[in-house]
Amino acid sequence: MRLPFTPDASITFGDAFAQGGTASIQRGILHRSSESAGNAREEVVALKVLFIADPIRRQMFQREVDKWRALRHQRVLPFYGVCDVEE
Repeated sequence: MRLPFTPDASITFGDAFAQGGTASIQRGILHRSSESAGNAREEVVALKVLFIADPIRRQMFQREVDKWRALRHQRVLPFYGVCDVEE
């Protein structure tokens, strides 16, 4: 899947390893390419996949994203982006 938030990246979804009432957490691989450098990188990432997309839950998730993006701590995973995909 190509990611809209960055044109030089795509994600391969893996298995879910945790699940709650509104989302699952899946293993994934972030594929990044740098055409100018002529190289590609892969990184294992965690993907949060929402089950319910009603307006209130989307707003709650947006607040979570805003807070996570601002965090910089050695014990908090970095935030790379968000993607809204209709299935």
